Amino acid sequence: MAVDSTLGFALAVIVAFLVYQAGLVGAGVLAGRDPITDMTGTTFTSAGSDLARGGGIALTLLVGLAMVGIYRGGLRYDATRLTALWVTLHCLRQGLLEMARVPFSEESDGALAVGALDVPGQFGWLLAVLGAAGLLGIGLLAAPALLRFAARRDLASAGGRMRFLLLIGIVPYVAGGVLALAFFVPLTGGTAMLLVSAGSFLVVTLIVAPEPREIEAGSGPFGFSWGTGLLLVAAVVVARLLLVRGVAW
Repeated sequence: MAVDSTLGFALAVIVAFLVYQAGLVGAGVLAGRDPITDMTGTTFTSAGSDLARGGGIALTLLVGLAMVGIYRGGLRYDATRLTALWVTLHCLRQGLLEMARVPFSEESDGALAVGALDVPGQFGWLLAVLGAAGLLGIGLLAAPALLRFAARRDLASAGGRMRFLLLIGIVPYVAGGVLALAFFVPLTGGTAMLLVSAGSFLVVTLIVAPEPREIEAGSGPFGFSWGTGLLLVAAVVVARLLLVRGVAW
């Protein structure tokens, strides 16, 4: 289960990154900004409205919310559903984190997008508060969602719940971040910060893990998912072939 969760975590980090870039590309094309995407992100090569810089935030949040509905419709608590949960959490985390950065980084995508709007300066702080609250929220909601994958014996005590979340959450945060390096090399300051912050919401998840709550253990055996591993390898290989030199849209 820890290996499955690690593979799912790494794949979800990459998927969230690609969804964010897709949002920037889509908004950039619509705004006539001639975007170019490579391993470090998406840049606009033509002048135009910086409102397009908000496309990544919008798309990751939309995909994250759509994934919530897809995830809730599942029945089996297996490796595939665990990967879907990680994709949901990371898409939401990607967009919310960018919102939280708005007042603190003038060069961030969110700050540039807000700057293109005729709104008071306090709007950026409002977005930051909403982003921080959202990150806190997904950290809290991740605890019961991840604990549903535990066996009944793990749910019987606070220590059991804590150990399970360490195994299925914190270990994948560290090991999955290392696996994701294969996608992001050569590493830049921005991608390094992305990997460091990728599981930051899990700190809240771990803190609330011992809290007594009624949680039913998921049903069925938990077998290793070759599909998640193959998708992770495919994502890395395709990215190395297509994005290293950059793709102009």
